Amino acid sequence: MDFAYSGYWFDEEIQHCLHLLKYQRFTKVIKYLLSPLKNHIIQLIKSNSIDALIPVPLHSVKYRERGFNQAEIIAKVISDITKTPIIQPIIRKNWTTTQTTLSINQRKQNIKNAFQLNEIPRVTGVLIIDDVLTTGSTSNECARIIKERSNPIIGVFTFGAAK
Repeated sequence: MDFAYSGYWFDEEIQHCLHLLKYQRFTKVIKYLLSPLKNHIIQLIKSNSIDALIPVPLHSVKYRERGFNQAEIIAKVISDITKTPIIQPIIRKNWTTTQTTLSINQRKQNIKNAFQLNEIPRVTGVLIIDDVLTTGSTSNECARIIKERSNPIIGVFTFGAAK
């Protein structure tokens, strides 16, 4: 990835908000968290020539269990704010265990080759959307498969980043 932007440090409050989103479907928390970041996000997209948003995909089994993908919902709100289209050229082809308890090296191995890139339209820059940036393993793996076929500017946006 070429750059990463997180709106907040991943602390207990942000963790609580994201758990409300992921496990209790409290999707209103997204607008609440994005509201103070609105101008930063607009500037981030303009200054980096971002012309598409790509939410990190869930595996189909996880999607069925949860009923939604939080990254897609975050991307939708950002798209509404910035009028930047969402594209979904990445598929999570392999089931992976949760990254939360893994070391940096284990995270890299866990996520390696978990994604597949379908056709990607011609873009100048893309912003990969996820909820938390801990080690960057997931975002980097998504960026890696995009860069294999195309060479856009690749940024990452998350709500929280590990300190």
